[in-house]
Amino acid sequence: MGQIHFRVDGLTEENVRRWRKRTRPTAVTAKIVGWLAAAVVTVYAINYPGQIKITPVGGGTSTTSNVITVKGTVENTNVGSITLNVNGYPRRVSVKNGAFSSTVPMVRGENIIQASVGGVSSNIMGASNIVKVTAKIPPMDIWTELTWDGPGDVDLHLYLPNGEHCFYKRKETQSGARLDIDNKVRDGPEHILLENAIPGEYRLTVLYYRSASRPPRPVPWQVTVRLRDGEIQRSYAGVLRKQDEEQPVDKFAFP
Repeated sequence: MGQIHFRVDGLTEENVRRWRKRTRPTAVTAKIVGWLAAAVVTVYAINYPGQIKITPVGGGTSTTSNVITVKGTVENTNVGSITLNVNGYPRRVSVKNGAFSSTVPMVRGENIIQASVGGVSSNIMGASNIVKVTAKIPPMDIWTELTWDGPGDVDLHLYLPNGEHCFYKRKETQSGARLDIDNKVRDGPEHILLENAIPGEYRLTVLYYRSASRPPRPVPWQVTVRLRDGEIQRSYAGVLRKQDEEQPVDKFAFP
């Protein structure tokens, strides 16, 4: 019979050797299986969300806005966060007292939104209802979204070919780039878009503006980039570790 390699916190190799001296292998195996089963049940009980539900968005299935607010509930009030999947791109959203709310940028056409709980037991937990919202908005040459995990303030910056800079201090440039979501609290998003891009090279960065803790905690971030009305789509991820740290995300050119 082959060996099975595993790791369980609190169950060291020294403990296993001692048990082997005093107990038959079958008995040791039974104890290990029992420990693993108890651990899985404990994790399952703590993280199991029960029913997750997204409430109807704006009372309808269509919008003329670039941004909507998605709200929902989680039956298990011990759950601290959910994963909100928007058009195939996940983002972390905090849950408080069984409720969550997130600002969600729209893309032109149909948007598909669903919530779930990730982690070790995500494969056995159900997800929420699926919400579909059709956005009747103009096509965008540049569409960028930043989200991050947990509290703090992370900023999205777009540098334009003509020297203009779109960010929280200049939310709209003369060239038409605009920051229409500026999240200063937690999770994001931040959202910069430009309907008609001027020719030249663009540069996108993220900056750790303010931490919610001392010392500053590492903050995982995610950025989604859509160019030419979604003809080009790509995503990036990284970790910011100190305040005022600015990391490059993407470079792209028009036309």
